Amino acid sequence: MHSSHVIVVSELHAAGFSWTPELCQADSDGDGLSNGVELGDPNCVWAEGSEPFESTGLSHPGFATASDVQRTRKSCDGQDYAGMATKTLSLRLPDIEVPAKPTTYLQQAVNLADLMAEQFPGEYTEENVMYGIKYAPSVKHPVHHMILYRCTDGKPSVADEPGMSVMDVPMQCLGMTYAWAVGSPDFCLPNGRGDDMVTGMKINVHDRDKSWYVIEMHYDNPENEAGIIDNSGFDITVVDSADPANSHMDFQGAGWLATGMEFSSMSVPPQTKYHHIEANPCKFLSIPPEGVTVYAHAQHAHSLGRKMWTEVWRKNEATSEHEYIHDAGCNTEFDFDLQEVTPMYEEFTLHADDKVIQHCMYDSTSRTELTHGGDATEDEMCVGFMVYYPEFEGILQPPFDALNTQCMQFASQTIPPEHDSNNHECYVPEVEPADNYPTLPPLVAPTWVVAHGVGMMLAWALLIPFGASTPRLLKSKLGDPFWFKLHRAVQSTGLVLALSAFVVAYAHMRPGGHFFDAGADAHKKLGFAAVLVGLLQPLNALFRGKKPAAGESASAGRRAWQALHRGAGYFAIAAGVFNCTSGIGHVKGHMYADDVRWAWATLGTMLGGLALALAAVAGFCRGGAGDHELKLKSPLGDDGKGDDGKGDDDKGLDMGSIYPPAKASGVV
Repeated sequence: MHSSHVIVVSELHAAGFSWTPELCQADSDGDGLSNGVELGDPNCVWAEGSEPFESTGLSHPGFATASDVQRTRKSCDGQDYAGMATKTLSLRLPDIEVPAKPTTYLQQAVNLADLMAEQFPGEYTEENVMYGIKYAPSVKHPVHHMILYRCTDGKPSVADEPGMSVMDVPMQCLGMTYAWAVGSPDFCLPNGRGDDMVTGMKINVHDRDKSWYVIEMHYDNPENEAGIIDNSGFDITVVDSADPANSHMDFQGAGWLATGMEFSSMSVPPQTKYHHIEANPCKFLSIPPEGVTVYAHAQHAHSLGRKMWTEVWRKNEATSEHEYIHDAGCNTEFDFDLQEVTPMYEEFTLHADDKVIQHCMYDSTSRTELTHGGDATEDEMCVGFMVYYPEFEGILQPPFDALNTQCMQFASQTIPPEHDSNNHECYVPEVEPADNYPTLPPLVAPTWVVAHGVGMMLAWALLIPFGASTPRLLKSKLGDPFWFKLHRAVQSTGLVLALSAFVVAYAHMRPGGHFFDAGADAHKKLGFAAVLVGLLQPLNALFRGKKPAAGESASAGRRAWQALHRGAGYFAIAAGVFNCTSGIGHVKGHMYADDVRWAWATLGTMLGGLALALAAVAGFCRGGAGDHELKLKSPLGDDGKGDDGKGDDDKGLDMGSIYPPAKASGVV
């Protein structure tokens, strides 16, 4: 046994195996640091059941390792609130019985306007706009982490029932305001810097409908303990912008950015010492031109996490290539039970064009089965957070993606164990990066993006337009029922492809997101509309009305159906083709791929194939009918009775543009 270990044991025995001031102040291993400093209790005030003052940069009091310990800054160090009139808002859960199972996620809704009015009667008015500048957790076992979310769509459904399970009810409020994980101390925003600027998380208590928040609690209860009652929460130090005592102050909001891996796209193989995954680059495109200041960072994984860092790559104007500049956050000694939000040693500016890349390394030698991405403690996560200011507009519109404040990527690449980046050292803004830092690899579109894009192009740019032309081009040539069988076969194939490509994209959407959210982009909405209208086309044939007898004109209802059927078909094709072009921009803009020339080439090939197919069919029709000139026809034909003059043009979509004219001796 090491001699210092003997000293520690003897001192513990002498202290009655209690944490006494004498044992705390002793330097058992002679490395210049007291036992209390090494164990996170520099002031020797810790008592059983309480949190230590320090939670990171800890060391063993039996090893002389002072030179190897790098302690992190605390966000509340040096904060001075002199000159500010502040209040402390206490936010606690009602008594909730923690389920006797390893992992539980619960959410509790609270209206902060009501809470302010309750705790500060007579002081709250509709003019109040609060800024939370300090968050002090008050937690009990077995809380592992808690997150406070701001709601943007009014009262969430979970407000009607306390302690709703996140697994049963998707999180409706996604505007992250505060996050705490086990081991974290109080968290403060940057204030007291000798100016009159107040920086804090904005609390909209002036509008009750916009004052709803949800607390998400993660309980880690591996022993399945029963009967635990929890009422954890936190105290928020707030500054009221409407308070006359603060009239000399200026105010700015702060916010959170998150990047990392979407759960569905990540997994960790068993029995692997170094499993390193790298997320595809993100861009936070809504950042204003002047950029935002990144103040603090946090890294989050579960029990297999060992190293995590968030890289920032910036465009070199001389080469137009993005180059690594530094880490936005880094933890090369990640500990599931010691997680905190850490202020940057030197704040930096993040721009909309900067690429942010999240890295996570795992040690799964303790596992015998594949570990999937997910919320549960036994699952894994890979997320990097950044706290920034000033808050920019539009950040709370779901779904969170590269355009907003959360960029959770579906695609990733696994870094081989021998790669240099597995020995990553933290390069913070004030430290020059290594000269041999790897260049940014080309971003290749993931398989699901390629499958979705090619499927949609094949359907909307080739098959469905070709099938839509068959009534005009081939009806008179092939006759009933052959033209209709061809039309139905081609259209059905195209719709199956479009539906399959739609399902592929839908399967990779963020859980809980849907196409007609307020923040859903035009590509998703238009794609949904095109597929829906296309699928309804065969069904609306049930309402086409009775086919007129030979020599009779089509009824008004049947003619209206013909116009609707064709018009809907035109819309679906136009929307589908347009969405293919917008989707290519979507692939590049959302950082799925750097080079999208393959996509343009594929779309061009499909459209070229359509043109050749139509030309071949037109030649086939001319060859069988004699010397004809192509002419334009109205959607209902020249006489409104249909293509054969008998009002029986009742099958299929109609391009309404190319038709072989009648012979001199009659109608084809």
